[in-house]
Amino acid sequence: MGARTIGLFLALGFATGCGGGAVAPTQAPSFSAQVDSFDADFSRARGQDFSTSGSVSSASGSYSGTTVVRVLDGGAPSTFLGDASLTVDIAGGTVSGSLRGFTRRLSGSNEEHLNGRLTVRGQSIGVSQDSEFISTVSGTLTGDSTDFRLGSGTLFGDLLQNPTSSLVGQGTFTNSTLDGRNGLTSTVNVLADKD
Repeated sequence: MGARTIGLFLALGFATGCGGGAVAPTQAPSFSAQVDSFDADFSRARGQDFSTSGSVSSASGSYSGTTVVRVLDGGAPSTFLGDASLTVDIAGGTVSGSLRGFTRRLSGSNEEHLNGRLTVRGQSIGVSQDSEFISTVSGTLTGDSTDFRLGSGTLFGDLLQNPTSSLVGQGTFTNSTLDGRNGLTSTVNVLADKD
């Protein structure tokens, strides 16, 4: 244990021991709370102003954020929560990147961290308006209890704010496969801010 670590340890011990009780450690939000927070942020983002043509022209760069995948199979959807890492390339006319680091909520409070990624391949920017983009998404996610393959579909999105500071995308994908069940519909929602 180095001198710096010991000093920090003593300082923390002194602060908690002499202040009338230890400070409770902060607990990470539950999976459900994180998904609810994303849904609220996603809904708010869709109400923001679209980027204008002048703002879109300077929107190139890296964007980081969150993604939620829901697989519909009759009852409550299976939900995956992950990270989004995207690149906007105005000169090339594409929004591309990857969605990864997924966690799936299983029964009760059990969660499973998933391997694999969903790859976002840009098709075009400025489809029906300057800020709109279209991308395809494909890939598989696996875990001890999970075997998921995203079906076919398109991610439709928009660049937001002036100057452009974020993007939002959503898509519906058919013929997805989850744990041996075929022909399922899944949705992909993405929200990311410019780095």
